Amino acid sequence: MKNLLLVLLFVPLLSFGQNDADELCYVFNTRSFSTNNNAINSLQKVLSVANLKTNRFVILPCNNIDNAMASIYKGLRYILYNESWMNKGNYWTKMAILAHEVGHHINGHTLSGYTLSESREVELEADDWAGYAMAKMGASLSETLQVTSFFPTGDDTNSTHPNRGKRIAAFTSGWNKGKETNSFKEPEIIAINDSNMSVEEYLNRGIDRLFDDKNFIGALADFDKVLELSTENTYVYFVRALTKSSLEDYFGALEDYDKVIENNSDDSFLYYFRGITKADIGDYSGAIYDFNKAIELRPDNASNDIYQRRGNLKSAVDDYLGAIEDYTKAIEIIPYEDDEFDDSDSYYTRGQAKFELEDYSEAITDFTMSLESDTSYAKTYIYRADSNYNLENYSESIKDYNKAIELNPNDFETYFKRAKAKYNLEYYYGAIADYTVAIELVPNYPNIYYSRGNTKFTLKDYSAAIKDFNEVIELNPDDIDAYYMRGVSKEKLGDNYGAVVDLTKAIELNPEDAGAYSNRGIAKENVGDLSGACDDWTKASSLGDEDATQWVKDQCN
Repeated sequence: MKNLLLVLLFVPLLSFGQNDADELCYVFNTRSFSTNNNAINSLQKVLSVANLKTNRFVILPCNNIDNAMASIYKGLRYILYNESWMNKGNYWTKMAILAHEVGHHINGHTLSGYTLSESREVELEADDWAGYAMAKMGASLSETLQVTSFFPTGDDTNSTHPNRGKRIAAFTSGWNKGKETNSFKEPEIIAINDSNMSVEEYLNRGIDRLFDDKNFIGALADFDKVLELSTENTYVYFVRALTKSSLEDYFGALEDYDKVIENNSDDSFLYYFRGITKADIGDYSGAIYDFNKAIELRPDNASNDIYQRRGNLKSAVDDYLGAIEDYTKAIEIIPYEDDEFDDSDSYYTRGQAKFELEDYSEAITDFTMSLESDTSYAKTYIYRADSNYNLENYSESIKDYNKAIELNPNDFETYFKRAKAKYNLEYYYGAIADYTVAIELVPNYPNIYYSRGNTKFTLKDYSAAIKDFNEVIELNPDDIDAYYMRGVSKEKLGDNYGAVVDLTKAIELNPEDAGAYSNRGIAKENVGDLSGACDDWTKASSLGDEDATQWVKDQCN
């Protein structure tokens, strides 16, 4: 993010002229210099934490940077920002980014000569000050950490920036300082080098960091220290596994679960958590094994959650009958009448499994039960609508598609499905209206053009139908049905030569299409080529077209 030197200069601010602005923004490939009040006010709130004024900085929009950055140029200190970013987006996320950039100035950082590890360290120092500033500005910890959702995870060895887990720990550390003290102290990211601490003290601090502070990096360091000093307490592997999972180090977590299960093979709780981690990495069969083991060890105390999770995994591997059994068990454990339990997920997922098994009537029952608990989920209405559609209950399906569109008016697929239901009820103009909305939302989806064209064909509006089939062919030049329908439409309008061309293309793409031969024969007959027509009808007859068989008898012998 920072391409220029980051230095805090405790010297009076020099006069700032347009030429300097021109040159600086030229460096950043922009020509926008007008600073808005929103930027000034936001920066002032951050600077007030350190008793600084905005006139100690030059605030400048440079719109080819992502969000904000701190820099020095010709002896002046700058805060640069993207104006579009400044004028929209989450308030606390913007404040955290500004605070981070100011944190580089406050800590007197310079990027000159940094190694990768040193660069990551100064980023954490800036994060720590930003966390402190956020607390002072009244942000909660969760509001402070919203910005970290944009940070990458994983190995940061070859990066100038630390991974998400470390940055969360740094923001959290600074935020805690901001809540506890009125003066900012030198940043301290992780302090674990107290040789006087006992194994138990490291363990307790690690647990506090894990569960209370959500300081996962600090917790991991403490648990590592415990195991360095003593391996007698295998419980440490469990809490370290939880910590690694929180840092998205799933494979490291599995190694720790394996170690603790070696010595505690009758603890269902451990299998449950290992199963969750296996599911996180896509090892569904391994996760199912662990959930099976957890249930086997405590069959009378298995929770709704474990059956729900196992059911989801079985659905993921297409074991829908097994999934239905688990979802049913989940519902039975916590009865529907229990107001404290939201069982809409269990009914919804069981309905999905029944839908996949084409048991649409029973699926509708489950989706209806799910909607009694939660009416805000559009997909539940869509699934129930699809079930009714497959049962040819088109009027009922339209009611649910209507509700789904109310909840999510930008889902093109729901308009597409509703249009098909209307078509089946012969509401052709209503179907065209829905296809048109779907096309406006997703203009490059050939199936919608084809369906709209087919509806126009049904209304005998052949010219309009041809326009839609043209769009299909432009988007998908090998669409057999579009050539076929365009050819038939042309024949209906008397363009028999055009019809022959399109139907010939359809035959090239599918030489076994009896309808294409049959209709091409009609077009040839219309232009006086009875011999060619008979050849096509004979071929169509051999492919099973009974009308063509009759035409051969009547006209070709």
